[in-house]
Amino acid sequence: MKTLLLSACLFWASALAWAGPRKGYPCVDYNTGLAAARTSGKPVF
Repeated sequence: MKTLLLSACLFWASALAWAGPRKGYPCVDYNTGLAAARTSGKPVF
């Protein structure tokens, strides 16, 4: 029973932890970001 309760709690907690950009954050896809970094001369990592 403890295992079932722990599993349910972890599943519930993970559902609340969706990662995403904040509203208004200028998010671009990976390839667009790499191209912008390459043209500006900035390293990605």
